[in-house]
Parts: sequence; structure tokens; C-alpha cells
Amino acid sequence: MARWIFSTSLRSTGGSPCASDTFAPILHPIKELFENRKLPLMSVLQRLKILGVLHQDILDGLDPRWEGLNEEDFSFFEDVTNHIPQELARLLIQNDISCSQKLSPNDFLDPAELRSKSTQWSRLVHNVRVCAKAHPDLVRSIDEAAKVCSIFLVIFLR
Repeated sequence: MARWIFSTSLRSTGGSPCASDTFAPILHPIKELFENRKLPLMSVLQRLKILGVLHQDILDGLDPRWEGLNEEDFSFFEDVTNHIPQELARLLIQNDISCSQKLSPNDFLDPAELRSKSTQWSRLVHNVRVCAKAHPDLVRSIDEAAKVCSIFLVIFLR
């Protein structure tokens, strides 16, 4: 078992032979969770589930963004658990509007500007997938919020 953990960790960190480099992407976020004495135990356990999904993504070669994990990486999960679906939809719509209001018609012709917006959408898609995989019980709330957002989009585009 230890050999498997070490070999998969080596692959996920680019083959660094230093043990601390190898396990840092796994252990650092877990260490930070337990150092944060403000979080209730249930929140720590819920976040560990998210970290478990992110770690499995690394092992599966899906997500290289593990390093640099911080509090904002849990913000979508916190929004889902702390708001009813309609409030979550409102938050998502507000974020989208504030992002899109910064766009001018010429920005749609600028590939760099579109890439920056694409990154934000990709991050949201990533957060939804990780949250749903770690906490399937939240899928219903996420789905209801997505429906409200879709209705807003249809009304907005008319």
C-alpha cells in the first residue's frame, strides 16, 4: 500500500524524489484544515470529502490545480450549504452580471479577454463537479439553483 501511495504521488508531482515534495500537495491542505480551529468538526469532515475528490482527480490526471488550494476553493461549497437554491442562484447571477458588465462589445473580439471569462466559467464548472461528487446530497440544491439561473438567462436574453 505504501509503495502504491508513493508511486502515485510521484506521478502526480512530476516525479520529484523528495518525500516532502511528493506529499505536500496532499498533506498541506489537510494540515491547514486541522490548524483552522474556527471550523466546526462537521465542516472539517465535509471539506475533507472535497479534498478527497480533488486528490482522486490528481491521481486520475484530471486536475493539476491542487497546489495553491485555499479558502476560496471551498466558497462554492459554502454557498451551496449556507443558502437556499434561490439565494444561491441570485449569488451566481450577481457574480455573472458583475463579470459580464465589465465586458465591452470590443472585448468579444479579444481572445485574451474571452479566455479570462472562460477561466471563470471553467472554475465554476469544476467547483460544481467536485461539490456534487463529494456531496451527492447537494445535487438537488445545485440543480434547483441552475434552473433559476436558466430562467433568468432566458428572460435576460429576450
